[in-house]
Amino acid sequence: MYKIYCTDRLVLKQLDSNDAELVLDYYIRNKVFLTRWEAEREGDFYTLKMQKLLLDQDIESYKRGSSIKFWIFKKEDEEKVIGCISFQNILRSIMQSCILGYKLDVSETGKGYLGEALKKAIGVMFSEYDLHRIEAPVMPINTSSINVLKRLGFVNEGITNKMMKVNGAWKDHIRWSLLNPDHE
Repeated sequence: MYKIYCTDRLVLKQLDSNDAELVLDYYIRNKVFLTRWEAEREGDFYTLKMQKLLLDQDIESYKRGSSIKFWIFKKEDEEKVIGCISFQNILRSIMQSCILGYKLDVSETGKGYLGEALKKAIGVMFSEYDLHRIEAPVMPINTSSINVLKRLGFVNEGITNKMMKVNGAWKDHIRWSLLNPDHE
């Protein structure tokens, strides 16, 4: 059984290839909005076949312990994805850290859903996975995302030049971090 967590208004759950239609619908609805913030997508990305493959890869990464992805739903509509949160590059041993990524449906921004979902997911990563550090790289122009991270207590650690290729161009990112308060 895959992980499922609830907040006051949301359900966060892992999905597999059986849920590819829900994920494809999310990406199609948000294709234009996400273009500004993500890697360039090939045409086959927007196919059921590709979404099934990507969801299977997510589950395999989870089984290896290298990542976990939660898809976000409103409690009153668990048939419509409104976003996702991923914890990638989970490192163990002396690091106990990961990279956080997230996205939200353009029609759901400004309602506090992302902060609510992130607070729950980060709590899970600190308490159940015993991570020490979560890092979140964000482009400086993404002020909405930066404000969410600030409200959650993330600290600005500075700029990494040309860190990620976004929409076909290498972009600088501010590196934000949050430490597990139980490890201090």
